[in-house]
Amino acid sequence: MAAGYTIHHESLAPWGPIFEDWTLLVQKYCRKVAGDAPYYYNERANVGLLAAAIARCNWPALEEFPNEKKVRSSRSDGRVDLFAHISGSEFWIEAKQGWINLGGRLALENSLKAIDEAVADIKRCEVEAVCKLGIAFLVPHILRRKAQHIDAQLEEYLNRLGKEQLDAFAWCFPEETKMLEGGNGYIYPGVVLAKKRV
Repeated sequence: MAAGYTIHHESLAPWGPIFEDWTLLVQKYCRKVAGDAPYYYNERANVGLLAAAIARCNWPALEEFPNEKKVRSSRSDGRVDLFAHISGSEFWIEAKQGWINLGGRLALENSLKAIDEAVADIKRCEVEAVCKLGIAFLVPHILRRKAQHIDAQLEEYLNRLGKEQLDAFAWCFPEETKMLEGGNGYIYPGVVLAKKRV
């Protein structure tokens, strides 16, 4: 269960090698930078790793490019988090980061909320003939004193997430950071990347 992915929508099949490389990059960072994890920071750090994985699979990727966004009935200047050209298809991607308390009752609901926010954001981009994706980097955490069965808790979370209407998701829980403490009594064992097409 350390790393893996599931793709439910055939148009995202070319993302398989990218997911594999993304998990390798997360694991490599955790191995090389002791006591740290890239997913622990923010959306930008996670988008950067995903862009690196896309580039390592020989596809072009561009982060934070300007684009008009529709806000209610007007337009405003904005930015799109990530562009990728993969296997003949263009993808415009908006990302969000969700901090998911595995010990709470709302873990699944908060996960879906982060994904829905990303989908709502990419819908504001009016562009034709591209695949728009809302993605969320979901960072589960749990109180250290409740983490004695962390593998079972993560597996249950992934199983619940897998039953939702996601087009794809990948996960990475490196051994080196499975008990990574955030200084607030919580541990942050890894990250899930969840995708929905628009």
